[in-house]
Amino acid sequence: MVGNQGDSCDYGIQFEVGGGGGVFNGQALYSSNNFDSSVGDMNNVGVTVRPRIGFNASLFGSNLFTGAGSPEGVVTARVGSMYLRTDGGQGTVVYYKESGSGTTGWLGMGGAPIVFGANDMTTVATAVFLAPGYQATAGAGEIKVAITRAGTIRNLRVQIATAGVDTQTVTFTVRKNGVDTTLTCTKANDAAGAASDTTHSFTVVAGDLLSISVTKAAVVTSGQVGVTATIELV
Repeated sequence: MVGNQGDSCDYGIQFEVGGGGGVFNGQALYSSNNFDSSVGDMNNVGVTVRPRIGFNASLFGSNLFTGAGSPEGVVTARVGSMYLRTDGGQGTVVYYKESGSGTTGWLGMGGAPIVFGANDMTTVATAVFLAPGYQATAGAGEIKVAITRAGTIRNLRVQIATAGVDTQTVTFTVRKNGVDTTLTCTKANDAAGAASDTTHSFTVVAGDLLSISVTKAAVVTSGQVGVTATIELV
């Protein structure tokens, strides 16, 4: 079905097996279409057909777009459509339409975040560890989270709610299978706010164990409070 336009029927395309039913085992492609059906997209009667879409410009069905800039608030599409952004970056190259029939509802597809945290960083200089999720006090026992698929770990971002007392460098390090990686960042103990490493990365396979250690240059009077750290699996 190529080069179709107009609105000559209730449904843009109707797939029907007559005479009491039957089986359709082929493949259907519709492309270069400009249907404008007010009733529905495709109507399956006695058969289930899922067409392959090629250069679909119709007002029904999913569309594939490309161009510069974000599609949010700009590109009108149906749910299930996709947009390939030519000037995108991390998490902004591929978009999908999750809701609505207008220009809103576009979401960028990026990596999966993994969150660690603890409320009290303690006063010790020796390594303590954030917990997957969050826990009351960072402990000396290393708590690891298992990775479910192969990929790359990147974008360490740390957020500190309350500064500690005494100026000592605090180092946050992502560890793989109990060994330090190059993905690390630092923050003064007497400072709150953000720290990050968006430069380094490392690969993982399913079953690798990740953790985040926190070390201070020396013992402090009080450690930082309310610390969360996120890394991204892509």
